[in-house]
Amino acid sequence: MVLGKLTALVIMVTMIPFQVSAVENKTDDSCSSEFLNQMQMNLCAAEEAQRWDVQLNETWRRVYNEMKEYYPEAAPKLLAEQRLWVQWKMEACNLYTSTTPNGLYTFGSLGGLRYSSCQSTLIENRIKFLEDVLAF
Repeated sequence: MVLGKLTALVIMVTMIPFQVSAVENKTDDSCSSEFLNQMQMNLCAAEEAQRWDVQLNETWRRVYNEMKEYYPEAAPKLLAEQRLWVQWKMEACNLYTSTTPNGLYTFGSLGGLRYSSCQSTLIENRIKFLEDVLAF
């Protein structure tokens, strides 16, 4: 049983580069179709999560640099808080990648879609939070 889970994990991890490159080659038009199969939906959701992550990194750099410039005493606290948030974000959506005792994925083929959607939601909310840090 453990070997089966390990094998599934190795397969998932080794496929990530292929999925990412496939996502990078997709256009927004291909994700707007209402006739997508499950793999296409998973790839589109992963693409959206990547876009949110890029926006988060840009927002973080801007907010943190402004914080260091205008509120240098608060910048280390924001940095520490961001590091905790990143750790939490990495674990928060793992529910969708969990397996049953017999090694099947709890959420089946929807797990990848739900995981990416979860990540997108968390990242979008974090961007709003960071933008509000300096908005007063």
